[in-house]
Amino acid sequence: MVHIRRQSVLGSVFAILGVGIGFLNSGFLQPKLLTTDEIGILRYFISLSGIVASLASLGMPPVLIKYIPLAKSAGYEGKLHRLFVLFLGIGLLLGLGFLIIYLNYFQDKLGPEWYGYVYQFYVITFLLSTSISWLDVHGLTSKSIFARDVVIKLGFVTALAALYFFGFSFESFLYLIEAVYVLGVFFLLYSVFTKKIGLKLKKVKTRIKLPFKSILSLAGFSVIYNSINFLKREIDILMVAHLMSFSATGIYAIMMFFAVLVEVPGRGLNAIAPIRFGQLWAQKDMNALNSLYHKTSQNQLIIAGFVYVSLLSVMPVAFEIMPNGTTFSAGYLVVVWLGLAHFTQLGFGDSGRILYYSDKYRYNFYFTTLMLIMVVGLNWYFIPKYGLSGAGFATFLSQLFLNIIRWHFLKRHFALQPFNNKSLRGFSLFLLTLGYAWIIHIYADIENVFLKSALAVIPICIIYFTLIRYTDIALDLKERVETYLSKVRERLP
Repeated sequence: MVHIRRQSVLGSVFAILGVGIGFLNSGFLQPKLLTTDEIGILRYFISLSGIVASLASLGMPPVLIKYIPLAKSAGYEGKLHRLFVLFLGIGLLLGLGFLIIYLNYFQDKLGPEWYGYVYQFYVITFLLSTSISWLDVHGLTSKSIFARDVVIKLGFVTALAALYFFGFSFESFLYLIEAVYVLGVFFLLYSVFTKKIGLKLKKVKTRIKLPFKSILSLAGFSVIYNSINFLKREIDILMVAHLMSFSATGIYAIMMFFAVLVEVPGRGLNAIAPIRFGQLWAQKDMNALNSLYHKTSQNQLIIAGFVYVSLLSVMPVAFEIMPNGTTFSAGYLVVVWLGLAHFTQLGFGDSGRILYYSDKYRYNFYFTTLMLIMVVGLNWYFIPKYGLSGAGFATFLSQLFLNIIRWHFLKRHFALQPFNNKSLRGFSLFLLTLGYAWIIHIYADIENVFLKSALAVIPICIIYFTLIRYTDIALDLKERVETYLSKVRERLP
């Protein structure tokens, strides 16, 4: 538990550090130095390559999480590692084949001159995601979060600075971004070797056989589930590009950055908690599992609610500060709906991963597939009718639907429940502060957007801090706040 807390704290610190770098990147430099078309094309490359890389992993990361502890004790760890390498090699080639077919026959927005960049982004993204998975499997999530949220984002800023000072073409800038991702891969590989958790491929003479049938069964469902799960996060980018334009995609991508801030404080916990969920399922400790389920839900409900309300309150300031803010302010409702989707996901707890490691993990695939069909259908309906805000609203509705059915399923089949009276108090707090922020935003007759946002945010910060510290609305958060305050007092003269 100490290791989980340490990795959670480190992961959260690195994620929050990445927010500052991310704002410099997505909130200032990209809008200033790139056109909305160029931002849209770059984001399209990243989304498409990420989806295919997830598909090409062939479900091996979940297999490793489940079977590496068993392999160490049973003596087939080397065989499992060799199977991992074999699957990755096959998956890499299958992904390339899929991209070739998709680009040439199933899309008409991207010209052939861009195909080479897509293939390169895919290979690099595949190596990056594989390295991240390997570190996460071994409980070193802080390293992977640092690579993703600090190294790569800082590299983005450096590439944009080079574009500004040296006047590179957009094509040259894309090569710089690829180099940034390669740097992230090298950092992760360095972490792997320094922690001595590299692949064990030396042939070992042993008669112990792999549970191959069980591994294939889990991998088969995992590859479909993970790909669909990744696709549901990125499908709106692909559909905005298909139904609108790359310029609209660029605006939507920048607004996605702001909306995703809602989930940043919980990233450290979200990355490490699945390992604990897997352990508790293996031990059949339902009381501890239910307790962890509730704690993650309650903490995330409070934190995400605070961040969401604060974010909506300061967005007018963000549009005032960022270059071409008037252009990007057309995406304000995207932040509203996507931020609410993230809040919904966090508030319901980690139901998807809990279900994933149960003996009914197949239902996660069914539910996520149903959600993907729903989000595609809603996007087809809402994007032509309402534009960018329609895409955000479609994502929120489908996310809410998915979480409701997973919550009901876990409650019915396993008696697992993330909500109680404290959850109701946390949600009431969220609604009250959201209502206050909305009243200030709509009715306060203040022309200065900085003053107006401060009038909204400062009371909200005081309310949340006071309730967390002096009530039992979130005991884990209260304990953490007290710990931080104690450390501050120790350093004061």
